[in-house]
Amino acid sequence: MLLNAIFSSLTALLVCKLGSRIFDRTTGLIAGWAWAVCPAAAIFPFLIWDTCLSTLMLSWAVVTWIAADSTKRWVWSGAVWGLAGLVNPSLLAPLPLLMASSLWREKNWKSCARISLSCGLLLLPWSVRNELVFHRFVPIRSNMWAEIYFGNVDFSLHPLGPSMEYQRLGEIAFVDRLQQGTVEYIRSSPLRFARVTIKRTVLFWIGPVTWLPLTIPLALGTLCGLGLAIGNAGRRSLPLVVPLLSYPLVYFISYVYSRYRHPIEPFMYLLTVYVACEGMRAIRRSRVPVDGLVSH
Repeated sequence: MLLNAIFSSLTALLVCKLGSRIFDRTTGLIAGWAWAVCPAAAIFPFLIWDTCLSTLMLSWAVVTWIAADSTKRWVWSGAVWGLAGLVNPSLLAPLPLLMASSLWREKNWKSCARISLSCGLLLLPWSVRNELVFHRFVPIRSNMWAEIYFGNVDFSLHPLGPSMEYQRLGEIAFVDRLQQGTVEYIRSSPLRFARVTIKRTVLFWIGPVTWLPLTIPLALGTLCGLGLAIGNAGRRSLPLVVPLLSYPLVYFISYVYSRYRHPIEPFMYLLTVYVACEGMRAIRRSRVPVDGLVSH
C-alpha cells in the first residue's frame, strides 16, 4: 500500500507536466492538484493490485513520448512503453496509433523504428519464456479470450471457481476452449453481445454507480475537453486523445470495474480541468470590454 501511495503521488507530478507541455502551466498545476485530492487516487492505494502502478506507467510513457526529440529519448520512450506493457499489456494499446499518426503526419520512420526496437527488446525475454513454457507464441499474456468469455458467456469456468477446468486442461488448452466458446456465442447472439457491449461502454465511463456525482461530471468534462483540445491544441493533444480512445476497447468487450479505468483517469482529470480553465478565461475576456466601458 505504501508503494501504491508513492505511485499515485508520482502520477500527480506527471499530470502537472503533461498539462504544462500540452496546454499551459496553470492547467497543469490545477490538474496536478485535482489528481492529488481526487477520491480515486486516495482509495486505490488500498487495493493490492497493479492499478496504481499501471496508472503511473501509462502517464510516464506518454510524457516520454511527448519529450522524445532525439535518438536517445526515442529509445528511452520505447523502453518505458515496454516496461508499461510488462506491467499491463492493455497499456500498449495507444502506442501503435501514436506511431501511425507520427508516420502519417511527420514521416518519422527512424524514430518509430527506434521506439519499436527498444520496446520490443523489453518484451522479448518474457515472450521467449512463454514460447519455451507453452510452446506457442504468447507476446505477454494469454488470457484475453478467457476474459471476454467470462464477461459475456459464463463465469463458472473461472480458475478460482469449482470447475477445475483450468487445472485439468492447462492454461493454453483452457484459453483455446474459451476462445471457441466466445466465438460461437458472438456468432449465435450478435445483437445480445452488441447490447451488453454498449452497456459496458457506458458503465466504463460513469462507474461506479455509487460515485455518479463525481464520475458523470468527469465523463462530461472529458468529452468536452476532447473537442476543445483537438480544436485548440491540434496534434499536441494526440497523446491525450489516443489513450482515451484505444485503451478502453478491450474492456468494452469483456467486463468493467472502476479500477480498469483508473490508468486513463489522469488524462480525464487533465481534460476536465482544461475545460474549466478555458471557461474561466472566456468569462474574464467577456468582462474586459464592459469594465473598460464603465471605466471610460
